[in-house]
Amino acid sequence: MARQLWACVALASLGLAGCGSQPQNAQGNASAGSPQAASDLKALDKVDDISTTVGLLKAADFAKLLSGPGSYTLFAPTNGAFAALPEDQRKQLESSEGRPQLIALLRQHMVPGYVTSGDFSSAIARSGSGVELASLGAGSIVVRKQGDAILLGEGEGAAQIVGTGLSVGNSIVYKIDRILPAPTK
Repeated sequence: MARQLWACVALASLGLAGCGSQPQNAQGNASAGSPQAASDLKALDKVDDISTTVGLLKAADFAKLLSGPGSYTLFAPTNGAFAALPEDQRKQLESSEGRPQLIALLRQHMVPGYVTSGDFSSAIARSGSGVELASLGAGSIVVRKQGDAILLGEGEGAAQIVGTGLSVGNSIVYKIDRILPAPTK
């Protein structure tokens, strides 16, 4: 637990120090701090391949969270990642009865703080293997590198960050190619 908290604080402080590569804003322009940086979740509507995640964030009332005063790092599964789920699971997430599971799923894909890909790379290099981030959900997220790819999770089923981060207000969004699994208890 202390390692998770330390990793989260260390990565968040790296982000505040301005280390790492320049994320893009939701319109695809570099410079997260520019006046053109997206101010809320609506800007993500125009981003290719994450419309399912954006719709689920809206359904769970997470728009206020991402556009509020805090900063977060969101790992947004691509539409293909959601399409790989069995149809009954997708429908459950979209239903009012499945709202608790939807919120838990989305929280598992978020960590506190604005963490750039350069921050991930630096922390992983210092650790020698990977770092464990405390998510807003019930579990942690292991972040590691394999070649040039940044992976989330362990083993062959790990999600991979696709492209660069997108600045959304005080937060950053990364597309990932798989849905992060729920933590095992």
